[in-house]
Formats: sequence, structure tokens, C-alpha cells
Amino acid sequence: MEVTILSMLDDYMHALPQRSGEPYLYPAGDVVALRCGSIDIVVGSERCQCFSPSIFSDLGIDPMLKRLLIPKSVQHFFEAFAPIAGEVIYMAASGAVAPDPKQITYRRLDTSRLYPWAEDPLAGA
Repeated sequence: MEVTILSMLDDYMHALPQRSGEPYLYPAGDVVALRCGSIDIVVGSERCQCFSPSIFSDLGIDPMLKRLLIPKSVQHFFEAFAPIAGEVIYMAASGAVAPDPKQITYRRLDTSRLYPWAEDPLAGA
């Protein structure tokens, strides 16, 4: 793949916004913004979820100018990305555990009264 390096940051601390107080700063290692054709890609040297659009803006990429942002994250991204998103679409990749618990075949757990299997898990409680 042929890419252009847009910017780099050494020992980047990625902000995980908190509902109150200062954001928690999570080490993402050395991060680089790359461009391949019309696609901007952010990569880091440490395993780290994408918590907020700040990782893009800190590298000189304006997330508000993008039609599509794809943060690699389980759920931690939602609080910071939802306010700027027209729509949030979850994607599931294969792995050790399915992100949708209804896809997990439980053999010793009765899920009939648990959310998300039960529409109202507190009914009759």
C-alpha cells in the first residue's frame, strides 16, 4: 500500500472523556496519520481503543469534515462520537467472543429472564 504520512506524535496519550472531571489519558504509544488515496488512517504502536475524535484532530485530521469515521472500539467510543454522528453503525468481526451476547451459545446459563434475551427482564419481579 502506498501512503503519505500526514503527521506523527510520539508517546501519545489518548483522551477517554469522563462524564464529570478531566478525561482519563490512555497511552497509545507513537501514533501516525496516514493517507492512502482519499482515506485517512490513524495507527498507533500500542494496543488502544479509539475513545474520542480527539485522536484525529490531534493529528491534524478534522473529524467534522469526514463523511465516515470508523473507530476501532468496543463501546468506549460512543459517548464522544455520538454527538457528531448522523448515525452509529456497529460492526462485528470474528473473534474470541461475539459482541452480541445473543450469539453466544450458553450451556449452563438460563437466559430466558435476562436482557437482551428477555424483552422485559424485570417483569414479574
